[in-house]
Amino acid sequence: MKIQHHLMITMLLPLMLIPIIGRTKSTVPGLEGHRIFAFSDSSSTLKDRLAAAYQEALRSDGEEYFLTAHVITTSITACDGDHFTDHENPDVATIHRRGDRLLIHRIDRCQLKESTVTKETHERTVLLLHKRTDTSSTAVDVAWIHPDRTYHIDGPPLIWLGAATTSESLADLATRFPKAPVRLRKHILGAMAVHDTAEAEDFLFRTTCHESFSLEVRKSAVFWLGMRKTVSAVSLLKDILKQAREGELQKAVVFALYCNGGRQAVDELIRIARYDPAVTLRKQALFWIGQKASRECITALQDVVLSDDDLSVRSSAVFAISRLPKDRSVPMLIDIARNHGSSRLRKKAIFWLSQSGDDRALAFFESILLQEE
Repeated sequence: MKIQHHLMITMLLPLMLIPIIGRTKSTVPGLEGHRIFAFSDSSSTLKDRLAAAYQEALRSDGEEYFLTAHVITTSITACDGDHFTDHENPDVATIHRRGDRLLIHRIDRCQLKESTVTKETHERTVLLLHKRTDTSSTAVDVAWIHPDRTYHIDGPPLIWLGAATTSESLADLATRFPKAPVRLRKHILGAMAVHDTAEAEDFLFRTTCHESFSLEVRKSAVFWLGMRKTVSAVSLLKDILKQAREGELQKAVVFALYCNGGRQAVDELIRIARYDPAVTLRKQALFWIGQKASRECITALQDVVLSDDDLSVRSSAVFAISRLPKDRSVPMLIDIARNHGSSRLRKKAIFWLSQSGDDRALAFFESILLQEE
């Protein structure tokens, strides 16, 4: 009996140290619903507030799941994860649960766009979906949203924990990572990427180097490094490329460099396209360069078409040129079709011109037919 009494005191201690969560509906930034509860004071640590949230969840008879939410301040503009998007309800921004998974519909889904990223201060709300038992609770999913947008909570009760420092929020996610299944690990890595600390990038980098983790998890860490859109992340991606032994991980780095989109990332893509010893990586870098239309990228494509030793790589460069905007691609393809020394590359250029539907391409074909007559 004394042991049981001691255990009860230990379990109740966090509730005596910090304010008990209110049981009335509360309005919190970016979230609305009929079952949102909040602390009256958020001066305690995030760890203690999470422990108290579990105690509050125990009071909800029949509720197997509950949500917690806390807000962090960040200057990172990482994209929201598309794997959280629910396409079934297109008319309203909602958050609900399906099994152990959070489903979030965002009306304005984040797209990967080529743009100059300006560093400014934002907030992100970190959502954790917990599954509870009578003795403990386990986080089964994590997501993040912009608190300046409004989402309706259509699911488990949500306990608002208030503001948290980036360091304690990151530490909480890092603690959950080792025992998490693959799907949750990938979501945790995405949530870490919006934390504006060097520790977040370091965690992502170390994950990519940890061969005990699955390749799927390591590729996810590479992707989210790319979405950090910082110069320091590019440096880490370059280090990963030097160390990686798996071709799939190397390809993930090339895509992450494209996602980063900064000048240093583009320079590294051009270096890979021109000089990397792996033909497959040169081809992939050329493909992503072809999605951009900067002067440096166009020059790199022209150089590869004219000078690369591998004909398959030059063919990839012709394809990448065909992906450029027509005002750039059509004149370049016409020049290749008319003047290149390789008949194979001339045929490739003619094929992509035939797919362009451009009047200049039609005029070029007419000129060829007239010459043959």
